[in-house]
Amino acid sequence: MRRSRPKAVRVCFGAAVLCLLAAALLAVWNAYAQT
Repeated sequence: MRRSRPKAVRVCFGAAVLCLLAAALLAVWNAYAQT
């Protein structure tokens, strides 16, 4: 189970990072638009 699918794990981690980055960007965009 340790090295079953490193590629899938990497893709999942990348997707999570992209999601967090998108959320942060959206929050900044919203804060900038509210000024």
